[in-house]
Amino acid sequence: MSTLVYAPTITSGGGLTLLIDLIAEVKLKELDVKFFIHENLKEKVPSELIFELAKPGLLNRLKYEISLKRNCHNFKKLLMFCNLPPCFKLSCEVVTFVQNRLILQMHRSHYGHPKVLLRNKLLSFIFHL
Repeated sequence: MSTLVYAPTITSGGGLTLLIDLIAEVKLKELDVKFFIHENLKEKVPSELIFELAKPGLLNRLKYEISLKRNCHNFKKLLMFCNLPPCFKLSCEVVTFVQNRLILQMHRSHYGHPKVLLRNKLLSFIFHL
């Protein structure tokens, strides 16, 4: 059984840099890893490594979470490369990669920004379930 890297929201920045490095290692070591990536990245990932291409949007995200639930038995391990755990309980081992420590721990200077506060509190709650 292989590993699935779930990264449908990664399109730029540090997450993209880490994802490209991970893809290069997978190719170099010929590991049994598949990638669930944003459709804009299909040129950066060899087609034999692509499990599925994701389109943006909240409804599409829900559709992909349901797809994970249906297909998780095909994978031994799932790496959530998007700062969030899966919405549904899965039968495979799940590892959530959190790149931004502010999701789990917020500094006092962020309390003045309501959107940041709400997002971080929601994500912190999800991680502590």
